[in-house]
Amino acid sequence: MTVGRYAFGLGRRLVQLLAGAPARGHPLETGPTTPIHAPDPSETEPSMTAEIDVNDPHYRRMRLAAMLCEAAELEHSLTCQYLFAGFALKREMTEGLTAAELDKVRGWRSTIMLIARQEMEHLGYVNNVLTALGEAPHLVRPDFPLDPAFYETDIDSKLARFDFETLKRFLLFELPERMDHETLKTMTGYFPGLDFATIKTLGGLYTSIAKLLQLCEAEAKEKGETIFIGPKWAEAMTGGSNIENLRPGVDGQMSIYGMNLKPVLNLEDAIHAIKQVLEEGEGAPEHIEGSHFGRFLEIAAEYDRLLQDNPGFDPSRKVVDTPVSKVGYRGVQQKHGTVIEDPLTNKVSLAFDLAYNSMMLMLFRFFMATDEDEADAKAIEDSVFFPVMTVVIRPLGELLTELPAKPGGDGMAGPGFRFDRRIALLPHRTAAFKIIYANLMALNAALTEVAGQMPNQQLNDRIDFVTQNVWRIAQNFANATGIGGEAQ
Repeated sequence: MTVGRYAFGLGRRLVQLLAGAPARGHPLETGPTTPIHAPDPSETEPSMTAEIDVNDPHYRRMRLAAMLCEAAELEHSLTCQYLFAGFALKREMTEGLTAAELDKVRGWRSTIMLIARQEMEHLGYVNNVLTALGEAPHLVRPDFPLDPAFYETDIDSKLARFDFETLKRFLLFELPERMDHETLKTMTGYFPGLDFATIKTLGGLYTSIAKLLQLCEAEAKEKGETIFIGPKWAEAMTGGSNIENLRPGVDGQMSIYGMNLKPVLNLEDAIHAIKQVLEEGEGAPEHIEGSHFGRFLEIAAEYDRLLQDNPGFDPSRKVVDTPVSKVGYRGVQQKHGTVIEDPLTNKVSLAFDLAYNSMMLMLFRFFMATDEDEADAKAIEDSVFFPVMTVVIRPLGELLTELPAKPGGDGMAGPGFRFDRRIALLPHRTAAFKIIYANLMALNAALTEVAGQMPNQQLNDRIDFVTQNVWRIAQNFANATGIGGEAQ
């Protein structure tokens, strides 16, 4: 479900927005670059497709909230797509790679995992801006696959193995509006005949959000008010900020494993958050190498060289596109994607769905910050960010890429990241924590059921590892929230 299918707008004018100038260009541009969108001097508002008057100030705040929700969905979607591609990369020379090729693929996996983590951070920033505006954090998203017209990006959103076509999709998702001549030449070689001006980029959406934030805040200040009316303590933050952490359960030492969320208290903080998202995503001509776009561009160059040396080079396992668990009851069966027919694989896939769903229920409570006390907030943090994401979601997702999607078939499965209809904020503290605990124990039971049934002992050992982790996470969560638990 999408809140509003707003077009992303054309400008990238962050510095100009901060300065109040009408000039166009990349927000961090310092040298000669080539625009891929033609300037439009008459543009005074972000381009929108909603059936409302875009110049009517009465709708600005509504549009701002809807665009932030769409940005959250896109960040969530990109996280899943990047993780899927990273999980499917080959890990051993026995999978048909030379030592040199495997070394490159290992580096790519690390890069993709880093980018996915930063996309999670961007999702956190978007939700902090929503909270600062008094809106509800937005964690829902539509299931894969998505038609290119769904978000008006003209880019497919689907779970797919990491090949050159997938890499090209990732480049378009992170496409900057201005590139130096060499980068534009490289991109034209990858996309012959493509008019880059037709790509409505994620960065364009953020620039439109920045402008609306400024417009709405300026209008509010004229009345002696502000649009930043949300409770400061409700935002998700990490350590390292020079602003006092206000969230219950966060004492300034909170570290979400490399994520660096800071509070959004005013317009300056909101614009700074958007600037960080733009710099890390599309980058800028003078330091494009550290951006997502620059990192993917570097991988593309290395991939191209490996293909020249070995035309048969394939870095990824042959996983099917958008795998979907087979479910035998109404209300959850996905209508699109590749249904997993292998009975054993389907059990593992259903377990992954439950793990992902449980993680999302915890994230809802974490970002909503309703009636948790200090211990509750710490219990959620300690459960969801490292243990569930790192020692449950990742190993299960990687394991699925080694199991067949269909009996006797060549295609392997993968994590479906299915977003069930039931995933939403559980509003009542004790009931919410008991449901989350019950989900974790159900996941433990489901994994115990398939223990010893994997095709080889290595996979059996990995299932045992995840099963033990889930039990431990469940008990720690139950004890920390005071809802009980089981003795070991």
